[in-house]
Amino acid sequence: TWFGWLSPRARTRVGAEWKREDEDTYLSREWRLDVTQSLRLRNRDLANIGVSVSRLSLRPYSEVDRLIIDRESGLFEVWSNRHWDWTDDPLYPSHGGSAKLTATWSPPIGVNDSPYISLQGDLSLYRSLGRLGVLAGHTRVGLAEPLGGTEALLPNRRFYAGGYSNMRGYGRRQLGPRDDEGVPRGGAAVLLGGVEARIPLVWLFEAAVFVDAGQVWWRPRDIRLADVETAAGVGLDVRTPLGPVRVGYAWNLGEVAPGQSTAMAHIGVGYPW
Repeated sequence: TWFGWLSPRARTRVGAEWKREDEDTYLSREWRLDVTQSLRLRNRDLANIGVSVSRLSLRPYSEVDRLIIDRESGLFEVWSNRHWDWTDDPLYPSHGGSAKLTATWSPPIGVNDSPYISLQGDLSLYRSLGRLGVLAGHTRVGLAEPLGGTEALLPNRRFYAGGYSNMRGYGRRQLGPRDDEGVPRGGAAVLLGGVEARIPLVWLFEAAVFVDAGQVWWRPRDIRLADVETAAGVGLDVRTPLGPVRVGYAWNLGEVAPGQSTAMAHIGVGYPW
C-alpha cells in the first residue's frame, strides 16, 4: 500500500516478499517484511529509509561457511540510501554523473542472529568528447563488519564482484575469496573501478573500449592494493529505445584465480554504469 505524509513528493511503502537465490556461493530462501519511506527531493534525486524483518533459510556451498553460518537466521535491519543523478539522459548519458550512498545497520539485539553494519558508495561520471563519443568512469567502495561476536556476514549480505556490470574480466560473482574447493565466498570489503570510451560508428552502432579493475576481500583489514585485478576489453553496442544492447569481450591482464578463464565474453542490455 502507498500513502504520502511528509510532502506530495513523499511515499511510504509497506511490503512483504519471498525471495529465493541460488548462487555459486549459497542457496537462500528469505521471507521479508519492510516499511520504506521515500522522498523525491528534486528531479531524479531520491532518498530512502527503511526498516525490515527477515527470516532466512540458508545453505552455503562453501565447506568453510557451513561450519560458521547458521542454516536458519532471523534478521532485523535499518537501512537508508541517498541517490543523486545529474546526467543529461538516464539511458544514454553524455555528461554529468550519478552517485549513490547506502548504509545498513543490523543491531546486536535478541531477535537478530547475524548482526552487522555495512556501507557502500558508488560514483559514475560522464564527459562528452564531441564527435569522438563519450568517456565514462565508475568507482565503488564497500565495507562491512559483523557485530556482536558474529564470525562472518551472512552469504547473501556480503559484497560480490565479477560480471557484466563491474569487473568484466571475471564471471558473475567470481572475483574475490574462495575456499579450498574453489567456491567463491564473497567478502566484507570491495573496491571496483572502470573507465570506458563509447565511440559512435554508423547508424545505431557504437564501439566501446574499456579497462576494469577491482577486488573483494574477506575482511576490511585484508585490503591490499596489490591484490587488485585488472582487465581490458572491447564491445559493440546497438542503440534501442530500451537502452543499448551490447556484446563484448574482456581479457584479464594479470594472474587469474584457479579455474578462471583468462578471457570472458559478455552480453547485456544497458550500459554497465
